[in-house]
Amino acid sequence: MIPPTELDKRKAITFPILEIGDNGLFVYIMQAALKYRGYSVSINGAFDIPTFAALKAFRHEHYIEGDTVCDDITWKTLFNY
Repeated sequence: MIPPTELDKRKAITFPILEIGDNGLFVYIMQAALKYRGYSVSINGAFDIPTFAALKAFRHEHYIEGDTVCDDITWKTLFNY
């Protein structure tokens, strides 16, 4: 068992808010998660129009309201936690 003082030191995993035009590792991770879930998207690390369309469809199918950005609720839904 982990002592309570050690539990306090743990940090929650956080992901950035991503929007069209962003690039990099987190976009790559988002694209891989969308691809794994069956969406047609290239895994290239660029938040482009096809990625935007796949994310928009994912958010709609999971009743996630709001802008089509990859925010905290989107990340949690992508990873089922």
